[in-house]
Amino acid sequence: MTTSTMKLETRVANLTERSEALAVARAAWGLYALLSIWKNKSTPQKIALPSFLCQSPLAAILQAEWEPEFCDVDPETGNVSNDEWERVIKLGVDAILFVHLFGNVADAGRIAKICKAKGIYFIEDAAQSLGGDLEGRPCGSFGDASIVSFGHTKIIDAGHGGMVLTNDSKLANEVKNCQDNYSRYTLDTSSVAKTFSEMFYAARHCLASSPEAAREAFNGLMSIYKPLIFTRWEPDISEKVLLRLNNLESSVRARREKNETYKDMLRDTALVPLKMSPGSVPWRAAFRLPGISWAEQETISDSVRTENVDISNWYVPAHWLMEKTSIPLVSLKSTELLSKEIFQLWLDDNTDLDKVKHAASLLSIKLDELGYC
Repeated sequence: MTTSTMKLETRVANLTERSEALAVARAAWGLYALLSIWKNKSTPQKIALPSFLCQSPLAAILQAEWEPEFCDVDPETGNVSNDEWERVIKLGVDAILFVHLFGNVADAGRIAKICKAKGIYFIEDAAQSLGGDLEGRPCGSFGDASIVSFGHTKIIDAGHGGMVLTNDSKLANEVKNCQDNYSRYTLDTSSVAKTFSEMFYAARHCLASSPEAAREAFNGLMSIYKPLIFTRWEPDISEKVLLRLNNLESSVRARREKNETYKDMLRDTALVPLKMSPGSVPWRAAFRLPGISWAEQETISDSVRTENVDISNWYVPAHWLMEKTSIPLVSLKSTELLSKEIFQLWLDDNTDLDKVKHAASLLSIKLDELGYC
């Protein structure tokens, strides 16, 4: 471990009020390491997580041979409600992956306390919320362990890399040993990523014309994606992250300002912003267009992208990507609704206020032209 990496670990530990921070290749690999350490080889184990999230955490769960227990989300916030967390806890799970989606800080303290009382592992996914806080406590400080990301467009963007955070020195050493003993997969990751993207986007496009057929097309895509979590920490990331951490406070302020600009400029459209709690640091500006179809979502997004404005509807219900043989194709109605209605707009450091104003103005015009204002 290089001096700059050790310095970075200390810096992030202090920032998140943790005693231990371990640099890992990506947040999903950190989750994989935690679940592998906690794995009971003689008994099947379940971990609860939102179905509305990116594929990487689910890939880590499957690689670690845990069974996912998918939770529905509140379409107004994108997060799992306390009632939904308590519902799956009563079902009997061994761990929870608690996500602050889009940087929208949720009540991690309450659910972590319940988990501790019941002997359930609590992992805080702060990949999109570094710099946020809950009632004065920083995101990344809750539960048995937390994970943060330095990936593309994250709050601190170094292109890739992440951290595992904990107050348990024994667990920290086990994560370190797991990383030291890790052997890189011998696969062409670029080829695997390309195959997954092509199949995912084909299924995504199919949603517009034939939603039921699209659900079939998504089935089993996790089996292609999951090896992509295996990679190594690259020491040159450390200096990039350390430099960006110097500007974290100003970056958080800028993200909040840009998010408010989007909300102000789109106020008179049919778009509804996701409700953000106090202390949140928006990763993306996230809006819903209630009542639209998959085809309408695609038409609106494509009309904006042709003008070179970044807009995303990447998230589909993660449980759709599972093999049918391993989990029933359940219906999580609010997750499916939000997936169909969501639009995400960029707030990263490469997107200045002028770009935000241009994107908001363009989106407003397109919505008007298409009859949504």
